[in-house]
Parts: sequence; structure tokens; C-alpha cells
Amino acid sequence: MQLGALAVAAWLAIGQEVPPGAIIAVSLLLTRTLSPIERVAGSWPQLAEGRAALRRLSRLEQSADAGSRTTLPAVRGRLSISGLAFRHQSRDRFLFKGLGLTMEPGEALAVVGATAAGKSSFCRMLAGLETPSTGEIRVDGASLAAWSREQWGASIGFVPQEFVLLGGTVAENIARYGRVDSEAVIGAAQLVGAHEQILQLPDAYETRLGSGGVRLSRGEQQLIGLARAFYGRPSFIILDEPAYHLDDAGERALVHALHRLKGDGATIVLASRVAGLLHVADHLLMLRRGQPPAFKAHAGVANLLRPRVAASEPEGAAGAPAAAEA
Repeated sequence: MQLGALAVAAWLAIGQEVPPGAIIAVSLLLTRTLSPIERVAGSWPQLAEGRAALRRLSRLEQSADAGSRTTLPAVRGRLSISGLAFRHQSRDRFLFKGLGLTMEPGEALAVVGATAAGKSSFCRMLAGLETPSTGEIRVDGASLAAWSREQWGASIGFVPQEFVLLGGTVAENIARYGRVDSEAVIGAAQLVGAHEQILQLPDAYETRLGSGGVRLSRGEQQLIGLARAFYGRPSFIILDEPAYHLDDAGERALVHALHRLKGDGATIVLASRVAGLLHVADHLLMLRRGQPPAFKAHAGVANLLRPRVAASEPEGAAGAPAAAEA
């Protein structure tokens, strides 16, 4: 519209039907007139994401448990997967299929593979956020659908690759917006090495985040996200690139925390390119594009993580050198 109006103004000015200054006037007027439309067009992706989030909330509300439901025994963390396959609805190709494995409480699984091999989708399925195309996932012998949302949510710790902190205090975020147990909140922060950093914030654990609150670095956000996942010492922990924004000290603290959680009997699934974290694992799952997944049970992960096996990232991709060193 701007180009068309300027072209008409220029054509009229050349024909001496309007003064040359009309071109400048038209440009200024159109800029002010079309500015709101341009802002709406620029914010369209956010509007589309908001609409999709509203649909997800509607589905969540519709699928909420109706009436009373039998409470299963506390989650111990025995994981059994059989015939698992997944593909996005918008794509014809399966990310993986025929995946099967078994894990006992107190064991850890490292998930490796190339970009877009399905690592994040696999983690989201374990958390109950994605539905498998085929196959089933069972925890302690029960399918994920058998667990009430309240019981399942309180029993797992999940750090997705793309995570956000909600508006509120640091303590509320760590406590997952439930009743704030100060001892458990501080214990979770100490477990991941975030306690000292939180004390440096203006109001320590009562520092408000989000709109109008303190802006944290991505590393600080990731530490609080890890503390939120470990809050209450859950029995089943799923971590998708949990050290992506951490420094060396943060990685060491995370490795120490994972060893402690394993010692407490937690089942851990870990997707990461950081070699130091992968050494925590007892089992190895390799997701390979166009090939069946490979599960190595009770294998020496350090001996399996060779460049030709584990560094399946494209040449030059971020993280490949770390995997190769393993």
C-alpha cells in the first residue's frame, strides 16, 4: 500500500497535478496510518501460539479426571516400553519405531542421536505430553493413562529442552505453584547448586520473576528449572538437554545431583550431548534417523560413546566434539 500510494503521488507530481511535497506528505501519513496494521502483522506468530496454547488448555480441561479415581501406589519408577513408534501428525515419516526397553528403579538411561532423531519427542512421551503413534509406555506395570494427573505430576520431574519460568517468586516456581515447603525448596536448590545464586537476588527466594520482576540469565533460569524438577525428590526424572545453559560448575553440580537421586532410587532418563552427564547412565538408547533405535542395556556407556556411534550429529554441529571425546 505504501509503495502504491508513493507511486501514484510521484506520477501526479511528475504531471504537475500536485506539488512535489505531496510525496513526503503521503509517506508520513501512510506510515502513521499503517503502523498499527504492521504491528498486528508482526505479532501474528505470537497470536497463533497463544491460540494453540488455548486449544491445549481446552483439551486439558476436557480430559480432566471426572469424579473420584483410584489412587495407585506411589511411583517407584520401573519403566517398560514395548513397540513404541512416533511421528508428527504433519509428517509421513516415523521419527522412530519398534522401540522397546526395560529399566528398574535407581537406573539411568542416556538418550543420544542426531538432530531431529526424536530425542525430545521421546522425553515428552515419557512425561505424558505426547501420545505414541503405536506401542505403550508402562510405569510400575500401569499405563500412563492409569495415573491421575495430580499423582503423576507430583511423582515426576521434567525439564524440557524449551522451558519457561512462570510469573511469581523463585520459591513458588521451584514448588510448582503448590504449597511452598521451605525446607524442600531450599533442599532442591542446594541439590543443583543454585542456593548461593538465589541468595544473591534482591529478595532471595521471594524475588519475583516475570513481568515487572527480576530478569535472570538463561543459566540462572536453567538452575531454577532443575530445582523445580527435583523438588520433592521425584521417583521418575526426565531431562532433555538439562545442561545446555550451564557452566562447568553447574554441570558438575548436576552430575553430583543425578548420582544422589540415583542413590535414592530414582529412575532417570537423560537426553544430552554433554559427555560428563552421559557417564551417569547405566543404559544407552541411540535414536538414528531412518534406522531402528538401538538400546544397549547394562553396557559401559563410556566405551560405547565413540565418534562413529554416539557423535551422530552432523559434522561441525554443536556438541559433536564433546561426544567424540567420550
